[in-house]
Amino acid sequence: MQVLKQILGCLFVMFLYQIGRPCDICGCSVGGMYMGILPQFQNHFVGFRYQYREFTSTHTFNQNAYNSTDRFHTLELWGRFYPHRKIQLMAFMPVNYFTKNENERVTSTIGPGDLTVLTNYMAYNTPDTAITWWKHNLLVGGGLKLPTGDFNHYRNDSLLNPNLQSGTGSWDFLLNTSYTVRYKKLGMNVEANARFNTSNAHGYRFGHRFNGAIRFFLWTKIKSTSLVPYISFLIDYALKDRNRNLIVLESGGINLTPQWGLDLYFKERWMVGAFASHKMWDYLGNGTIQSGWRFGVQTVFIF
Repeated sequence: MQVLKQILGCLFVMFLYQIGRPCDICGCSVGGMYMGILPQFQNHFVGFRYQYREFTSTHTFNQNAYNSTDRFHTLELWGRFYPHRKIQLMAFMPVNYFTKNENERVTSTIGPGDLTVLTNYMAYNTPDTAITWWKHNLLVGGGLKLPTGDFNHYRNDSLLNPNLQSGTGSWDFLLNTSYTVRYKKLGMNVEANARFNTSNAHGYRFGHRFNGAIRFFLWTKIKSTSLVPYISFLIDYALKDRNRNLIVLESGGINLTPQWGLDLYFKERWMVGAFASHKMWDYLGNGTIQSGWRFGVQTVFIF
C-alpha cells in the first residue's frame, strides 16, 4: 500500500509538472509600466497612449520544434488628478490585442485589460516662483492593479497561455518613485517601479516585476510649441512565474533597452509624443525568447 501511494504521488506530481510547462512558449510580459517625463506637475491631464511590443521564440516540446512571433498591442486611457497640491492620483485602463503566430497557426485575443490605480505623494517640487535655473521634482507612491481583464480566453477547449490573456486575474501591489531634475534646458528623469503579484483563480502567479529607467532630455521652445527630445535606458527584470506552486521554467528574465523619443507641447495644453526602442541585451525565458521592437505614441490634454 505504501509503495502504491508513492507511485500515485509521483504520477500526480508528473501530471502537475506537465500542467506547469506551457506547450507553447509565449512572448513574455517582462516589460513594466513607465510614466516617463511628465512636466506641469501641478496640473491634471487625461489622454491616450498606444504601445506595441514584439517577441520571437524557438523551443521544442514533445520532440516537436516550435517557432513563434508574438505581438502585443495595448491602447490605454490614462489620467492624473490632484485632490490636493501634494497628492497625485493616476489611473490606467488598457485594452489589449495580442496575437501569436506559431508554425503558421495564428491565435489572437482582444479585450479590456487590468485597471491600475496609483497614489503618489509629491515629496518635493521647486516652486514656480523660485528664481533659479534648477528645477526638482520627487514623487513617491504605490497602488493596485485590479483583475478587471479577462483571463479565461480558451481555444479548442484549452485555456490559452497566461501571457495571451487580456488580464492576469490577480490583485497586484505596486510601488513607484520618480525624480526629475532640470538645469535650464537640460534635464534628467529617473524612475523605479515594482509590482508584487498574487495568484489568480487558476493558481497561476506571474513573477514579481521590477523595472527602472534613466532619461536625458532637452527642453526647448519654438514660439508656442515646446519640444522635448530624449534618450532613455530601460531595465526590466521579472522573477519566474509559478503554476500551482511549480516554477514555470520558460518565464521571467531581464531586458536592457535604449529608447528614443520626442514629446511636443502645444500652448502648454496639448501634448503628443512618440518613442521607439530595441533591445541592447536580454535573457528571457531561459533563453527561449528574444525581444524585438517596441514603439508607442501618446496624446494628452492638460487642464
